[in-house]
Amino acid sequence: MPARTLLLCSLAVLTLGATHDNDVQWDGVTHIDWLDRAPRCPIGGESFTIAFQTYHYDITAARVYVNAGAPVWVDAAFSHHRGVYDVWQATVPASTPTGTLQYYIELTDGSDTDYLGPNGMSDGVPATAWTLNFSTLSHAPLGATLTSDGGAVFKVWAPGATSAYVAGQFNGWSSTSLPMTKSGAYFTRKVAAPVSANQQYKYVFQPNSVWKTDARGRAINPSDNNNTYIIDPDAHAWDDADFVTPPFEDLIIYELHVGTFSGYNDGLNRMGRFRDIVDAHLDHLLYLGVNAVELMPITEFDYYESWGYNPIENWAPENAYGSPADLKYTIDRLHQHGIAVLLDVCYNHFSPSGNFMWYYDGTQIYFDNPAVETPWGSQAAFWKQEVKDYYADNVLHWLDEYHVDGFRMDATRYMRDNAIFPGGYPDGWALMQRINHNIDARKIDAKIGRAHV
Repeated sequence: MPARTLLLCSLAVLTLGATHDNDVQWDGVTHIDWLDRAPRCPIGGESFTIAFQTYHYDITAARVYVNAGAPVWVDAAFSHHRGVYDVWQATVPASTPTGTLQYYIELTDGSDTDYLGPNGMSDGVPATAWTLNFSTLSHAPLGATLTSDGGAVFKVWAPGATSAYVAGQFNGWSSTSLPMTKSGAYFTRKVAAPVSANQQYKYVFQPNSVWKTDARGRAINPSDNNNTYIIDPDAHAWDDADFVTPPFEDLIIYELHVGTFSGYNDGLNRMGRFRDIVDAHLDHLLYLGVNAVELMPITEFDYYESWGYNPIENWAPENAYGSPADLKYTIDRLHQHGIAVLLDVCYNHFSPSGNFMWYYDGTQIYFDNPAVETPWGSQAAFWKQEVKDYYADNVLHWLDEYHVDGFRMDATRYMRDNAIFPGGYPDGWALMQRINHNIDARKIDAKIGRAHV
């Protein structure tokens, strides 16, 4: 395991001077389509809501251009504050059940009008727009997404597979009854109701009937072949709206290993869990006077007891510590008592054992071939766009779905310089720059630290 060196740095200077000054501040505007639509995967031409962020008090008006055959403008309205941001929302009207729909966002601050599209901000009308295809559901997020009709949409990146199927409790684990539709390097399948949260599933790739856990699974069942659980990411009712991440210079951080910090110490070797942190030990943290906890790696790792530096997945909380709902409850309670939560993330390698990402679709898509090794396991192929998306999206996943306040990135030397590659590794370096940019754009008050080993 790498040495425990923690270097925290403020990612950016907070831009708190936004005001109605005839200038839209581009760096404060974001719309992440797979996070900011409700429902997250609109189906059948149904009406849906989009949200987007600006710096607090930065714009005077906004609207959304929508084209589902006949272009219309939909006014957006301020919804709520989110730290140093304002969140705006607009409701897109229903359209043709099997048609396509495109949209982009117009933002105005007095005399200044700018636009937001998939490629970012622009002075003029964007060259591209976000597109929803209600026939193919190509706009579905990767992973499993519950839909408004009681079903679910499954989407997976599997460029090496000739065909793919989704199998789970909703179809008796049949490996052939639910074929997925291939579009480029992705497979998608809409499964009809009834499909519910906490049902389990896997993907089956052909040829050779390769059964795999969802690479973006939000929860995993290690006791049953690492089946993936369907999770409703919006089920938790957050009560931390008043929490503000402490300034960098005021952070007092307690590094915390969930399994031992909150263990029972009763001779039965019972591992502590997420909820134990706040249900049994919150008073201790408050007594110490800390205002931030850094959780040592809490994503799914191989075998039962670990420090967490042997990850087999980056999107699912460790099952031994509890469920996604348990982790959200814990973060919510900590925030309610003024304590920020930083995650120790291990992006530089995967565990050498239990690694279901290995030859994921029957071919080696997440790693180089031959593999590039670190002292702790194989490094992912950071030069591939889809692999970079896996990590960059993962940061947004934790920031938005779990309300975390920052990250410690483990052993970044094994992502970006000559520890492995003579002369450096520009792809790993570019990935970290992209992650920094995502945090900067989405949650500028978040903190990020790096352990250089």
